[in-house]
Amino acid sequence: MPGELTTRPSDRVDATSPVREAVLLLALFAAGGAVAGLVWHWLWSPPSGVVLDGVWYPDAAGLTEVFPATGLYVLVGVVTGLPLGVTSGLVLARRPLVTLALVVVGSALAAWLMLVVGQVGAPPDPQPLAARAANGTTLPGTLAVSGWSPFVAIPIGALAGLCTILICVSPRPPVAPTAVGDGG
Repeated sequence: MPGELTTRPSDRVDATSPVREAVLLLALFAAGGAVAGLVWHWLWSPPSGVVLDGVWYPDAAGLTEVFPATGLYVLVGVVTGLPLGVTSGLVLARRPLVTLALVVVGSALAAWLMLVVGQVGAPPDPQPLAARAANGTTLPGTLAVSGWSPFVAIPIGALAGLCTILICVSPRPPVAPTAVGDGG
């Protein structure tokens, strides 16, 4: 009888476990975003440009380097988001709605960190420098993303990875067999 009143450590539900998992998952997304920012910066080449009447314009070679900053952000973001979503689905598959919310919040955090970390060490915006520079001065462009749509790259990758795990791998409750003719 005394053995019935006590519980074994393995029988107890750890209330801090979901919180710990959530914090670790958000930390994983933050780390993923920071690493993605470093990769984005490493793959990028600054566009070259010249100053004309106080305005910076990309030159012929620089024109081919203006779009790749955004394109690389999207590519690195999707490739980063996919394993983060898969990991989220594997770690928190027992709570799919909590996992979904954490993936949305975590991927937004990762997208922001990717931008911030990626821009560290990039050349400054050439427009303010061009206002004080002489005509013909060559200045490098800065690392920037055009528009808001690239910022959904990590969330799209993460949600695709999460959905893959939730649909293909998550355990499903067994379906009770029904007798033919029931429900008549």
